[in-house]
Amino acid sequence: MITAGCKAIIIKSAAGNEGKMVTCLQFLGKVDGFSYPHDYWLVDRTLNSRLGAPCEWVHESWLMRIDDGIIENLEEIKTMMND
Repeated sequence: MITAGCKAIIIKSAAGNEGKMVTCLQFLGKVDGFSYPHDYWLVDRTLNSRLGAPCEWVHESWLMRIDDGIIENLEEIKTMMND
């Protein structure tokens, strides 16, 4: 389950953001004017959007939480993702 403050990896993206690590900051829910009727999270980094403009939100279903024991080597993965 995604919660505020958790670390996650983007597992699906319409703009090439797969594999990027984020911290989920705030649950936005469904947002008027967005093209997909999904729940969104505000995240701690700027990402690519499918329209080419920067964005700071991700569909909740496209996130996989990684700080709850799913991935044991989090520091090693952070290093790899930042290279």
